[in-house]
Amino acid sequence: MSAVGEGKTRYYAFDIVRGLSLLLMIGHHLAIDLVDQGLGPAWLLDNFLLKTFQPVFAAAFVALSGASSRFSHDNIRRGLKILACAAVVSLVTYFLGESVFIRFGILHFLGLASLIYHFCWKYIERLRLPGWIWLPVFVAARLAFPRRGEISWLWPLGVYGKDFASADYYPLLPWIFAYFFGIWLADMARSGSMPRWFYTVRCRPLETVSRYSLWIYMLHQPVLMGALYLITRR
Repeated sequence: MSAVGEGKTRYYAFDIVRGLSLLLMIGHHLAIDLVDQGLGPAWLLDNFLLKTFQPVFAAAFVALSGASSRFSHDNIRRGLKILACAAVVSLVTYFLGESVFIRFGILHFLGLASLIYHFCWKYIERLRLPGWIWLPVFVAARLAFPRRGEISWLWPLGVYGKDFASADYYPLLPWIFAYFFGIWLADMARSGSMPRWFYTVRCRPLETVSRYSLWIYMLHQPVLMGALYLITRR
């Protein structure tokens, strides 16, 4: 994933939020690893702040990936690249065991969403819906999906059977609506409709995290697990 923008124009506020969202996501994964390894108390995961804000920073990360698709010159290549990384994640976690196997995680979703944008967005635009509508639609769909159903093979859409499990799960419903909301945010940025600070704010460390977000996401769990392994073996 590259910096959010086009040509020489960079919308660094997008990069800052995406970088922060990624770091918070990594912090969440660290908490999961600590609790699973018995190195941290259960309240690291079972607390009000995490339950409230984890969906928020996950939605922000997805939305800004949607914004990036608006500026990408080749969303097919982008989508296939992310899906290739997702396949690696699935393959590795498959051999690590069912409890950590990722069937349809955030990378699977983002890769497929990039392809959906390329092939379907022109038809969605013909609906002439106000762009902001995707946010309340996402919230409503978030309350309805994912859900257990009788047809087990619909898990990419957010309906899964009783035997379905995925350590990381971001189905198309509801997350595609957060992605669409990010596309609208990109159009707002292009039109100059964002607040003045949006076009001037900078935070280079978070911008760097955003620029290398795909690689950081791919590598963060092996690094965390390796560090915890060394700690517990001392």
